[in-house]
Amino acid sequence: MELLKARKIIESQGIKVHSIISLESGRSHDLFEIITNNEESLIARFENENTRKSKDGYRRDYSFNGVISLERESALCSIVKNKARLPAPKIKGIYRTKEGSFLLVEKLKGKLWKEFLEDNNYSLQKYLQSLEFLGSDIAQLQKVHF
Repeated sequence: MELLKARKIIESQGIKVHSIISLESGRSHDLFEIITNNEESLIARFENENTRKSKDGYRRDYSFNGVISLERESALCSIVKNKARLPAPKIKGIYRTKEGSFLLVEKLKGKLWKEFLEDNNYSLQKYLQSLEFLGSDIAQLQKVHF
């Protein structure tokens, strides 16, 4: 999605955007970082309508075949935060418009894993340490029962 289109859609929902940048994203979503006029940092996650739909008419997860939806993303954030007790962004809302639908969340502190690895010159030791933390978080998620 183009940056100006995303900004227009976000602002149409009453959100005052001071600045917006496009972030790297996957196949099923377009991501934008927003700074609001009151200096709040947010992430807007737009559904990528170009994602291929399955025979039943739904966009599906490439790994697990589950239906991709903003409601699912919101629920996963809630489970991670409330059940697994891991950091997850606060959900600001799900917005639906004819031009595009998006999930708005707070931006968490920290840096992308890719940036961490680059900043550490792709150190094998730092990479392995980061995997230990990741493994610990995955173990915490495994304790959640449905």
